[in-house]
Amino acid sequence: QTKINEEIKLINNKIKEYNFNNNQNNRIINEINIFQLDIINLKIYNEMISCNGIPTIIISEKLPIIENYINQFLKEYTNFKIKIKISGSGYRKKLEFFQNKGNEKNLSINSCSGYEILILNIIIKLVLKKICFINICNFLMIDEVLSVISIKNYSLLEEIIKILIKNFNCILLITHIEEIKELLDYNQ
Repeated sequence: QTKINEEIKLINNKIKEYNFNNNQNNRIINEINIFQLDIINLKIYNEMISCNGIPTIIISEKLPIIENYINQFLKEYTNFKIKIKISGSGYRKKLEFFQNKGNEKNLSINSCSGYEILILNIIIKLVLKKICFINICNFLMIDEVLSVISIKNYSLLEEIIKILIKNFNCILLITHIEEIKELLDYNQ
């Protein structure tokens, strides 16, 4: 009988151990399920913010507005308009910019002069600042790009600097061109 009681006690201890292990396993399984749910949610979030997610949807819908704003600015400082297209598929989508000069349509933006590229970059920054309601950046840095401006476009430089000063709280302009430094001093 003592032997049987010891055997029963041993079996009861095993049952307690198995129940404890079973509870531990159930907790681990629950944690795994929570982690799997987190992974699913992170994948959904990642898809939403990826280049094919919400940013592309918003830009696709706002592309005509963005393009119109850019072209309104451009007509004052250049002799071309731009056309923006979304190309590619999947994770390879990208914005492509083309210039239209007179009868010439869909020219590569790479054929623009240094001045035109500079103006286009500044205008894109201004337009995005205008249509974006969150994380509005009031800082602009221009590093030695003003040397690309030809003599014929220098007359527009003062107007461009006034626009920059009006639209940005902080402008870091790096240049070795004395005339530009004088323009900045004059416009402050």
